[in-house]
Parts: sequence; structure tokens; C-alpha cells
Amino acid sequence: MENVEVINGYLQSRGSLVQCALTESKGRILVASRDFESGDVIYTEPPLHIIEEDENSELFRQLEQFALVHDLCYSARWCWCALNSLTAGDLEQLPLRCSLISEGLQRQLLWLCAPDENDSAALPAIQQLLLDLGMTTDLTDKFWRLLQVWKYNSFEYSDDPVASAIYLQASFHSHDCNPNSNWVADEQLVLRARRPIAAGEEVTISYLSDEELFEATMERRMRLRISKDFHCLCQRCSEHWDRSRGVRCRCGSLRFLAAEGSDLSPCDAGCAWPAVEVTKREELLVQLCRQQADADRATRLATAQSFAPAAHQLLPRHWATECLHKWLAEGCATKKEAKECEEKRLEFLQDAYEGAMRNTHTAWVMQSLAMWTLSSCGVLREDPPPSPAPSTEREGYEASDPTGRICETSLRKPLC
Repeated sequence: MENVEVINGYLQSRGSLVQCALTESKGRILVASRDFESGDVIYTEPPLHIIEEDENSELFRQLEQFALVHDLCYSARWCWCALNSLTAGDLEQLPLRCSLISEGLQRQLLWLCAPDENDSAALPAIQQLLLDLGMTTDLTDKFWRLLQVWKYNSFEYSDDPVASAIYLQASFHSHDCNPNSNWVADEQLVLRARRPIAAGEEVTISYLSDEELFEATMERRMRLRISKDFHCLCQRCSEHWDRSRGVRCRCGSLRFLAAEGSDLSPCDAGCAWPAVEVTKREELLVQLCRQQADADRATRLATAQSFAPAAHQLLPRHWATECLHKWLAEGCATKKEAKECEEKRLEFLQDAYEGAMRNTHTAWVMQSLAMWTLSSCGVLREDPPPSPAPSTEREGYEASDPTGRICETSLRKPLC
């Protein structure tokens, strides 16, 4: 892992307004070199390296077959990226049909985070892969490191063809479930401040989509564990009461379940209500939303029509209830019903966490509510379009802010 002096030398050569720092808890992070106001561009950055998948390539198909047969925990996608990050010196004239890069570019890739580089049960399979490709096992450590560099640091670059990109300085940002910056990537990655950032303050991004940021702490931590192999300890995840798990008490007051476990926040009226009664129903609701997330629109609508009223009665400020109201709004019979669904969604979203009103998911719901209101009054002749949904095909999604001011592409990035 490269030291911060080398990284800061690179950042200074680019005139960057962030600098790298080393912390005990997170490792390498990026901090602001000056103050930023909300909406300010912190930096723009071209991709360091882009790799396109090639399903027509015999080599790519060989990697897919190997990953399937050997039950490799890393997909062929990451093996392909590692192969296309080798140099001519690495391959020693082997006739592999993959792209080669310069030694300087490879050195910069190897600066990046690779969490499991010294401890993995996959190493024997990687060695066998190299032998099958006619390569020497002396490359095992480098190949394994490059594979992880791409898995933990790459951003989706395009859908057709499927391509991944690495942006060097962006790869050093830590995740936060209430991030102070957001980014959008096209030909260049543009990072903007979500809120004022003081000089010396860490600049954080979200590895989750803006919609996923409204999920319960346990859900967010599960996603991050699966995709990036770490347990989130950000300030929001460390709070005891989870504001994405709001419960209506028997007396009508709003209470919250704990971020971990089934404790229920105290009731102002002193109600003694066993939390187990709530958590059993909550578990069923969460399972329902997970099972139906990829279903067709008609199935989601039928599910929402059946369960949304009861869910809103018991769990009015819950991320899964908001999900049901989203599905319900997609197929409401009247404009009034659609408007009421969006109002219920916004009631949850605006208070779910401190940065909720700077979240693009909230912005889409606010726009939809405004348009349904105008449509029901006869001001708009056409009904508003449905809010965009995150892609379920790969690891991220891109959503434009309807205000036209800030765009958010919230893909998973690693701790460095």
C-alpha cells in the first residue's frame, strides 16, 4: 500500500483541492484543503483506466467457465479486469488476447485498496487459473491484488458495452451513510459538496444508492458487507435508535426500533408494549419487500394494495412501508390516491436522517408529489412519469436530481 506522501504528490500535481491523510480506523482518507459550500465542485477527474467486458472473446468465456466450475468467489468480470491490467513484462510474450498497460499505470493501480490481499482461500484457484492460461504462478500475488483493486475500487462506466473504470483519487474516499459529497460520472467524474465542508474535514461519499440510504441500519450494513466486505461504523450507523424503523405505538405516538436488535424507544405516555410483537410483523414486511423487489409492476402493485394499509398503520415511518407506497403510487386508480401515497413517502423520507433533504431519492418524490398535486388541480394535462428505479443488473445506478443542480451516482466504493 503506497504511502500518503506519494499520493499527495500525485494530487498536488493535478491541482487537487483534497489531500490524503492516514487514520487508524479507516486507513487512507481524503480531506478538504479548503472550505466548500453546498453544490461546489470539489474536483473533476478523468478515468485512470477503463476496461470493457467482451462476451465474444474466447478468453472471457474461458474465465466465466473457470469461475463457474471452481466456485470462485470473484466473478469472471474481475478476473478479466486483472488480466487487462498486466504489462508486457508480466506476460513475457504469451499470446493472450487481452490489453496490456504500462508499468507506470499498473503501479498507480496497485496504490489502491485490496483488503484480502494476504489472506484468501481463493488463492489456490487463482494459481490454477494462471496455469490453465499458460502463465507462471509467480504472478499469483500481483494478479490477486489487481483483481481485488478492481472489485473494491471500480465504478461502472457504461452499460453497453459493459465497462468498468477506476478513478484514482475518487478511490480513496471513505463511505458514510450521511455523506457530505456526491458524484456523477460520464466522460469525467465530477464530485460536488452536498453540504458545506470545512477545510480539514473528511470528504465522504456513499457506496450505496441514494434510495438504499433510507434502508434500516441492518440492511445497509448487510449490503456493504456483501459488496465491499466491511462493517459500517459511520455516525449514523452507530446511533442507537434507527429512524428508518419507525413504529406507531398503541397510544398513537411515534417510536423507533433499535439499530441492532429489537429494543423499542421509550413511549412518552409510558406504554409497556413488547417489542417482539412489532419485530415479528416487521420481519414479514421486510421479507415481502425483498421477495417482490424484482417482480413485475402488476405483481408489486397487487402486493402493495394488499399490505400497504396495514404496514402504514403499524410502521408509518419505515423504509419497507415507503417501498410499498412507491409501488402503490405506480398504479393508483386516481390522482388523489397517487398524491396521498407520495405524501406518505415524503413524511418518512424527510426525517429519516440528517441529510435526507439533500438526497436525490427525496428530490424525486418531492417532484412527483408536486406534479401529482398540479395534475389533480388540472394545471398539468399529463400525469407525471414514475420515479426512476435503481438498476438491479449490476452494482449501481445513476439518478439525476430533478432540480437539475446536482446529480448522484451512488455506487459502492472501498475503504482505503
